[in-house]
Amino acid sequence: MPPASATNKTCSLTDSFALIIQGILALISLSTLMIKRHRESPRRPLLVWFYDTSKQAFAAAFIHLINIIAAYTTTQTNPTLNPCEWYFLSILIDTTIGVATLFVLLSVSNALICRFEMRSLYSGQYGDPPKMSVWLKQLFLFITIASINKALLVLLFLIPYILLLAHYLSRHLLVIQGCK
Repeated sequence: MPPASATNKTCSLTDSFALIIQGILALISLSTLMIKRHRESPRRPLLVWFYDTSKQAFAAAFIHLINIIAAYTTTQTNPTLNPCEWYFLSILIDTTIGVATLFVLLSVSNALICRFEMRSLYSGQYGDPPKMSVWLKQLFLFITIASINKALLVLLFLIPYILLLAHYLSRHLLVIQGCK
């Protein structure tokens, strides 16, 4: 693996190019959610739609921030690692294995919520009229579950040679400006 000085100088997850790309991806995601809302039938009230989608957006932003901080922190303690490689591997795991484990954690959570009749935590049910306090409880729960999921996924980084795999993939299969 090349020394950190050869890789980290050309890899930034927070330079202007990276932030522009992240902004474009956020706009695409928001646009997709708006198109989905426009096409759904029956259409949820705007506030309920906002509460539903914002829980996902806040959790995604929180996990994204954790991924960026972890990428730089990990590469500070291990100079042979590249933050883009770590971030790439983290996103790869989050969007494959992570989706499945999050589904399981949410299913278990929903079963417990129903079993113990914790009505304010019924996902998507905010009261009539919708109450911000109920949304905040659900948001906190969802971010907590997403954080537990992330903690479980980070354990995969303990697998020997997994970061070498990320290094290989980023060097030989990916051509991404800002990561080379």
